[in-house]
Order: sequence, then structure tokens, then C-alpha cells
Amino acid sequence: IPQRDIISHLGGEHMNSAGIKCRAGANDFFACHYAYRSLCELMYTCGNVKRPVYCECVRQFGYPEPTAVDGSGTSFDALCEAL
Repeated sequence: IPQRDIISHLGGEHMNSAGIKCRAGANDFFACHYAYRSLCELMYTCGNVKRPVYCECVRQFGYPEPTAVDGSGTSFDALCEAL
């Protein structure tokens, strides 16, 4: 359950739930309820094997660009543009 997600907290916590951060602005009350933002947080926090976070996570939600590990020298932004 994302912190500051007022909609998710209305039903109370469940036995199989875990809290995750919400990096949205403090005054953006409904942004923490956005499922795609929660997916980005999970990918950023927990990792996704050797895959970086989605381009939209960086562009829309301000997550840091991942560090290249393949040595190709291609920027993350250039790779996102190619998709």
C-alpha cells in the first residue's frame, strides 16, 4: 500500500499487504493511488533482475536514470527514444 494513498487506507490494512513509498508531491493527494507509480516504486526499490526502470518512471515521476552496465555508451534517454 503506497504511503499517503488515502483511497487504499480507507479499507484498512490487510494481512498480505506491505507499505511502499510514494514520491509524489505532498500536496498531490491522488498521485499515490496511481498504479503505474506504484509499479515504478517497486521496480526502483526491489529491482527487476537486470532490467532498468521503465522510461516513463524517469520521465513522468522523476526516478533517477539507471546506470548503464553494458558499456555501450548509449544514454538512457537515447534508448527510451528508440522504443
